[in-house]
Amino acid sequence: MAISSVGTALDLISKTSKALDSVREQAKTSKDATLKANISKLYDDFLDLKAVILRLTEEVNEMKAAQQKPKMVYRDPFFYQEGDATPFCPACYQGKEQRAVRLSKNADGWDCCICKYTLFTADNDPDTPAFGTAY
Repeated sequence: MAISSVGTALDLISKTSKALDSVREQAKTSKDATLKANISKLYDDFLDLKAVILRLTEEVNEMKAAQQKPKMVYRDPFFYQEGDATPFCPACYQGKEQRAVRLSKNADGWDCCICKYTLFTADNDPDTPAFGTAY
């Protein structure tokens, strides 16, 4: 769904809502129970449709935001974002939630503040073989 389509959908929702509110007010003075019931059902269906469109709009926005994130690249033993020299925690990134958590440098290697994973590297060089351990 393009940005203009989302804007158009939201504009139509607003106009339709105003029209339904007007029809509903006019029906209040009617003695036709079937007409009132049909307008009430139409209004309920419209609110359901509005909720679906808003949820889909949020999903589209989330997908667009995810596409704009830099890609992760694996260079043994770490993950990196393209163009970034700071490594990311392989345990977090390969986990269920695929979190991108930057590692912090310590005297012996790299620490993750989230999962408490430590990667030990020779001479603190991320390009050398490493082994990991949990705290």
